[in-house]
Amino acid sequence: MKINFKAFDIYIDIEKKAKINMDISTQIANVLFENGTGIVSHTLAHKIYDGKDLEFNDDELKFITAIIDNYTSPRMIDSFSDYINTNNTKL
Repeated sequence: MKINFKAFDIYIDIEKKAKINMDISTQIANVLFENGTGIVSHTLAHKIYDGKDLEFNDDELKFITAIIDNYTSPRMIDSFSDYINTNNTKL
């Protein structure tokens, strides 16, 4: 699945009626770098920080989702979850 963290739609309120397109690559890379463990976190943090239209396999998506679910804001969790559910039927 492709994800462009440099141009990602984030909800701006709890109603989810409006979104803002943001570069969240540094934020997500830092969450992985600071809170993840092992080489997988290290590799994904650099991949997200350095890349644009990135391809992720199911295992990488599950790992990123777990980190986002535990270490980011509710609006980020909902935005990422809805993006995955809308664009990927495998998870």
